[in-house]
Amino acid sequence: MTVKPLGERVVIKMIEAEEKTKSGIVLPGSAKEKPQVAEVLAVGAGITNDEKKKDE
Repeated sequence: MTVKPLGERVVIKMIEAEEKTKSGIVLPGSAKEKPQVAEVLAVGAGITNDEKKKDE
């Protein structure tokens, strides 16, 4: 099934935060920030103004 967003909407996939640092230290949930990172899967075509020109 293909999802196509309408207007100025975007379809994203949230990416889980790492539980362990690159050096191997395990971070407890209470000691770290919860970053908001996502992958963009699809972007809508945008909307047009009254003159039927695409808004930038």
